[in-house]
Amino acid sequence: TLNQVLLRIPRVLSIPLLKIATQGNEWACLLGAGSSLKRIDNIFIEIQDLLNFSLAMYEGSHDARFYDAHLGEHGFERQYCEFNGKLGRNSHTHL
Repeated sequence: TLNQVLLRIPRVLSIPLLKIATQGNEWACLLGAGSSLKRIDNIFIEIQDLLNFSLAMYEGSHDARFYDAHLGEHGFERQYCEFNGKLGRNSHTHL
């Protein structure tokens, strides 16, 4: 799990950036962080934020609003969102 990986980093160290590329399984991966999630300052994930999720590349993937809500519960705020393609909802959003 992600928690097992993060526990290899000494607890006295903060984790300034975690980049995840799990092909649609980002939320499951983040859930695997458990309480270690609070050690992370920033998370970089690539997601599809589609108007029509039947066009999603990966079954069970989530949109930006899902991550905003669920990561927001852990104190994270979206800082950047870049439009890539013609099917998405967000276009160069900076928060």
